[in-house]
Amino acid sequence: MRRIYHKFPPKIDLDFDIECPLFVVLKCLWDMNGTHRTEKEEDSLIKTTYEIAVADKRTQFMALDEFGSYLDITEAADFRIVLHSAILKPEGRSPLSLDTFLLRAEDKGEKTEFAVVKVGGRGSPDAMTIKRLIQDVCR
Repeated sequence: MRRIYHKFPPKIDLDFDIECPLFVVLKCLWDMNGTHRTEKEEDSLIKTTYEIAVADKRTQFMALDEFGSYLDITEAADFRIVLHSAILKPEGRSPLSLDTFLLRAEDKGEKTEFAVVKVGGRGSPDAMTIKRLIQDVCR
């Protein structure tokens, strides 16, 4: 079943392919949802949490936790990926940024084709961040 968002922008920021079937990519996205990565940038420790939702009824997104199985998706799916970043300090964490991306994944046999659009402002992180993230989790 296709899970397409009808408001996916026609102008994309980045398109790329990876040598991985769609069902493997979908499993990786499900596994990544709700996880985080911590990285050191200059003198700060940055924690980025990943929140992923899949297109539902062509007009909205549904959290992956509520959707069920990725095996119900065939051909193509649109996702909303939200990156919540915070600076970790001894006295607590301080919000840094909230970045939203739309990701379209299409089955092309032994590879998957992607289109990425950053929703809202420009700057860092950008569409290349999502490409590196997808490549990292689908190894």
